[in-house]
Amino acid sequence: MNHDKAYSGVRIGVVDCGGKTVDEIASLLETTYGGTYEEKEVRVFVSEEAKALVEETGVSEVGNEDLISVEEDRDQRLMWSVFPETVSASFDERASAVKAVEEAHGITSIFSRLAAFIVGRQLDPVFQFGDAYKEFLDEVNNTVGYQREDYDIWLEDGECYISIGHDGMMVNEAQFKQNLISGFFNLDEEPYGFVAQPEVAPIRITKEDALKVVDQVNAAIADGANFIYEGTGWNATRNTVSNWINSKIEMQDGKWVLIPYVDPDRARSELLSHVKNNGGEDVVQVQFSVGDGGKVSVHTDASGVMPLVDEAIEDLNTAFFGSGKTQPQSGAMAEDGEAVTINIQSSAVPSEMSFDDALHYGLIGEISSFTTSYTYGTSSTETRNFNIHLCADLLNNSICKSGGIWSFHETAGECNEERGFKEAGVIEEGVYSTSFGGGICQVATTVFNAAYEAGYYIERRYNHTIYNSSYPAGRDAAVSWPDLDLIWSNDTDSDILLTTSHTEGTVTVTLWGVSPERLVESYVSDWEEGDKYKKEYVENTELAPKTYRIKTHGSDGRSIYVERTVYDKNGEQISFQRFRSSYDSVNEIIEYGEGYEIPEEDEEDK
Repeated sequence: MNHDKAYSGVRIGVVDCGGKTVDEIASLLETTYGGTYEEKEVRVFVSEEAKALVEETGVSEVGNEDLISVEEDRDQRLMWSVFPETVSASFDERASAVKAVEEAHGITSIFSRLAAFIVGRQLDPVFQFGDAYKEFLDEVNNTVGYQREDYDIWLEDGECYISIGHDGMMVNEAQFKQNLISGFFNLDEEPYGFVAQPEVAPIRITKEDALKVVDQVNAAIADGANFIYEGTGWNATRNTVSNWINSKIEMQDGKWVLIPYVDPDRARSELLSHVKNNGGEDVVQVQFSVGDGGKVSVHTDASGVMPLVDEAIEDLNTAFFGSGKTQPQSGAMAEDGEAVTINIQSSAVPSEMSFDDALHYGLIGEISSFTTSYTYGTSSTETRNFNIHLCADLLNNSICKSGGIWSFHETAGECNEERGFKEAGVIEEGVYSTSFGGGICQVATTVFNAAYEAGYYIERRYNHTIYNSSYPAGRDAAVSWPDLDLIWSNDTDSDILLTTSHTEGTVTVTLWGVSPERLVESYVSDWEEGDKYKKEYVENTELAPKTYRIKTHGSDGRSIYVERTVYDKNGEQISFQRFRSSYDSVNEIIEYGEGYEIPEEDEEDK
């Protein structure tokens, strides 16, 4: 009777799946939930006390989160407003329907099948979660508890050591995810809420596990490694190869294991440097172009051959650690007292290749990268973060030509309502207000710091009039159309590609190309005090009686300067710049409900 159909009594949410096929159930789920779950808000509270406070006062935010650091936000956080987009969650109707049909069909006992038929089953819907979920889970754990630290390894001066681990206090991930799904599947008008309750999270890698890997790594790198390219050989000492070793934790055969490996991102540049120093490769100048669909191509102006360093790194990893298991393969390592020998193969330099191929073959590399963080998970940050992501996308895959300049305004254009930007918080003439495009200075600041760390000359940069502790002291960048622009220049013989990426709470800017191999030294002055902030009390009839909230956090005025000296790879000074920043004080705005008694010392600020 139930062949290829769900048993009677099987339900997903409010949908009765009994007697229906997979296609019929999927269609019903789409009709019932497809247009509703994406708009569902789930409130995740940091504690029972925070939940009671929000329910009693109606206050769910501590103030303007974009004026405080991520660390300050964690200390004051009451709750997160989570939507499916926040955690990149999507409802899989078909997988849910398959689950409903398979329920009870796999039970072999006739009595158990009868029980399933009579009692029924209430099944959970199937949701898929993306990378944003892991980021949000980490944010919750860092706020309500602390992350576990597994025993691991670290290397210094050619020797591998153990790093100490400890248990954590983290939310139960299975239950946490189930609570989110329940909220997304909630058909009530009121948001679903729950408390993120941390519990002990035991370490996955023990001290004994890590000590075994320490011995394994020390044995592998004991004699360093020999490399041969185009008939020329050299030895990478134990100290050198130790800088290339990294570790990762993976599940193998139902058990967490610590795996050492040769990290291409750590080894690639040094191997290429060895090749160049031994006369095995000329510097190849490159140009970038961006085609349809954002596809990046790399063009070269050189002939000859190029070393296949990534393949050599794979060979070294196999020689040191085998196929990636916790123990080396038999015969993979050299005899005691003999260094592993790796032959670096070569290939003709093509005139054009993809970005990934150019990176793989070492023609280009990461010059610098910088990440800034921001708060999220409240109504006041939603539009600001939307603008941050939109602006970052506009800058992605932009090119600073050899001998040219990169301008924020020329690249992003005017960030206004017509181009899809939303109204969010901005700082204008020392006052916090709202405007379309609020938040884009987060992206400009990230670009500035990436160019700063790479040693490129900063042609134009302005600081904000209000200090934000989320940024490195004295290294923020304010932009405002059309006057305040961020401009830096490329004085090298190759193009520079600027890419951006973002998560719910971070934005990253990376510069790619032929590294000029510059050394950047910074000096940060002490803070100089400015005007003190004052408190302002403003009545808000929408607040619960006798309650208050801080709408805008106060901050004192201050000033600072940062000096940057840039040297070439030979130690010759290229440039010196001083960046001065002066920040105004910001009055603390306190809203209060009817019947709230203002402290006597603040009465004059009412």
